[in-house]
Amino acid sequence: MTFSKKDKLDPVETWQSISPARFVYAHRDLTLKFSMLQFNEDTLPFFLGGVPADIRRDATKPDIVHFDVPDGPTFDERALGLEFTDGTAVTYRFVIPRGQVTATDDIKLARKAAAMLGATFTALSPGDGQALATFVMKDAAYTVPAGA
Repeated sequence: MTFSKKDKLDPVETWQSISPARFVYAHRDLTLKFSMLQFNEDTLPFFLGGVPADIRRDATKPDIVHFDVPDGPTFDERALGLEFTDGTAVTYRFVIPRGQVTATDDIKLARKAAAMLGATFTALSPGDGQALATFVMKDAAYTVPAGA
């Protein structure tokens, strides 16, 4: 799992100075990049785009399932949560309430390696001043600033 936050800052230039007077935030990307080791009815449409109707059982061979990869992009907005622990006393949860897969890795089929579905999930603005994502931490090492 790779977390990434990239801000794009545009400089405000002035005639009087060769350095920017200030910066204006132009763009923010918050992404999670990860690989899934399971191929199923949840992971394939998430990785390749699609909807549940794109998965169907073969009419003549009921043990065969087909996934029809769409010929165009499918907007699949969803929430994504990640939870990880360090022993029993520390738990972290990272939640993106609204986002979608924006990039995928090549699927490599090799004799000595697992096949993986690598995806990049990008947070979308929830609007109305709401948080882009939330970290929830159960960790005694954190202190909360006074007045918070």
